[in-house]
Amino acid sequence: MNDLSLRLLRAFTTLATEGQFRKAAEKFNVSQSAFSQMISRLEEQLDVRLIDRDSRNMSLTPEGELLLPLAEQLQGNADALFRKLRDHSAHRQGKVAVSALPALTMDWMPSVMAKFRDASPGTQVQLFDVSELDKSWQMLRDRQVDFVLHPTLGHSDEFESIPLFEERFFLVCQPDHPLTQRKRLWLKDLAGQPYIQLEPAGSLGKILNPLLAAVPIADTGLAMQHHNSIAGLIANGFGISVAPGFSTLHYRLCGLSTVPLQDIQLRRRFVVLKRRGETPLPVVTLLLKLIAQNPPSHALPFRGARLAASGRPQAPRKGKPRRKDQARKLSR
Repeated sequence: MNDLSLRLLRAFTTLATEGQFRKAAEKFNVSQSAFSQMISRLEEQLDVRLIDRDSRNMSLTPEGELLLPLAEQLQGNADALFRKLRDHSAHRQGKVAVSALPALTMDWMPSVMAKFRDASPGTQVQLFDVSELDKSWQMLRDRQVDFVLHPTLGHSDEFESIPLFEERFFLVCQPDHPLTQRKRLWLKDLAGQPYIQLEPAGSLGKILNPLLAAVPIADTGLAMQHHNSIAGLIANGFGISVAPGFSTLHYRLCGLSTVPLQDIQLRRRFVVLKRRGETPLPVVTLLLKLIAQNPPSHALPFRGARLAASGRPQAPRKGKPRRKDQARKLSR
């Protein structure tokens, strides 16, 4: 194989395009004599004459005409190769931006990000803790983030929705509360207990409040806006409450007990929302794969109706979906 120089081939195609040695040399940023020597070296390498020269004009020989499209193709392939390598390097050294519910960013998402940092040390991760789903949608539209982690309630058909996991709910109470001795606990077992509300509850309220309405709990008149406030009230004997798994860390830090509730209806589904029809960058795919492979300890596999790409429920599949299946779908 001849050791052809891409620089010499580029000089040849530049000359063919410009039609004059002077113009081609200027475009190549070398002197005219140096440029002429480059063409001569290419002719020596190929052992053919490529250019017919006279004092004013130049033209391609039949061999030059034959070489021109081949040289342009080689240049195009080389340019594509370098672009692909640069893009790959940029992606490895690039940035991934994620919007997530604040409850996810307190403990679980940082632990996944630590695994991602080990797998892709040159990549920066931007994490936005956003409570309002409308704001997360707008960030996704404006390409401020690559994807959104959020409950399914109120999601839009505008984006592709990929099932992630289901979050279970917990009773939170003092460690010596009689209900902590129960092997299995349902919402109905909270009847008569002094209850502290979370207001406004957002997606939690849409799931929890209709179910609580059927339970004759004792209303304490306390409705707090933050889990930390509820934790302080429970620690001082003002009652009990129910919290989603992601928020139980607030209560455990106060020394309180968290007991899982068995009610099937008491589940909050989380999904990944991403722009429809786009193939994620390699680093985004890697982070999504790690998210699917490292669900929080309290999470359950996505059960029942599964979401189609439009976000609308489909008929449930037989058997429980496996987490490996979810990881495979996220990595597509």
